Amino acid sequence: MVKSDTPYVDLEHRGSVAIVTIDRPDRLNAYSPSMAAAIADLFDDLDADSNTRAAVFAGTGERAFCAGMDIETYLELSDEEGVGSVDTLLESTHETHRIVKTIRAVELPVVAAVSGYAFGGGMDLALACDFRVVGRDAQLAQQYVNVGLVPDAGCYLLPRLIGEARAKELIMTGDPIGGEEAAELGLAREAIDGDDEAVLSAALEFAERLAEGPTVAIGTAKRMINESFEVSIETALAHAIDGERICHETRDHHEGIQAFDEKREAEFVGE
Repeated sequence: MVKSDTPYVDLEHRGSVAIVTIDRPDRLNAYSPSMAAAIADLFDDLDADSNTRAAVFAGTGERAFCAGMDIETYLELSDEEGVGSVDTLLESTHETHRIVKTIRAVELPVVAAVSGYAFGGGMDLALACDFRVVGRDAQLAQQYVNVGLVPDAGCYLLPRLIGEARAKELIMTGDPIGGEEAAELGLAREAIDGDDEAVLSAALEFAERLAEGPTVAIGTAKRMINESFEVSIETALAHAIDGERICHETRDHHEGIQAFDEKREAEFVGE
């Protein structure tokens, strides 16, 4: 079973669902480059674990899912004007990119449980997930513009989720949106009344549903959807043929066909 040995990054297993939690509530779950590297490594390890079939990504407490990069880390090597080191800034950006690319590359479906603030890099981490369940009182914002920067990954991820015009507005103004608006935009699958435990419970419930599905088919569909914006229709349809060939050989496909024939619910095993 995969474990986390990194301070401020917790891992819990509930059946075949892994819960990865940024546990630094006193800093609004802001992350350092070393924490970001550990989170990316953890998702890689979970993807290789046959006992894990879905994951939830959360932050500890009601105040924040994640407030992005720890600004204190950035300011440790300030110049005479108080501006942090560009090397420190880019190190953090590279590690944020590692998390984003890893979450999108793993075949595990990943559900973000967003309570409180998801600002800057924290919003980017939520956008990288396959689904988002948010608290109605959550606040999500691409606040990079407020400090004269561009998003780590939001310029890539956000237009794909809510369209170019609305993404430009949120990125260029830095204005926050609440949980209810996130759901209305299609950015979140649902907005939940209640505290962080209620949001986590709803995210876990959906992740458990995904974990009970045909794992290979779900992971293959995730990969094909993620690449669909980058490839031609000819390539996409060729990949669909490859995916069907792979899925055809799985136990879950044979179980699904047999269950359909017998008029019963399929019992998928993830193989």
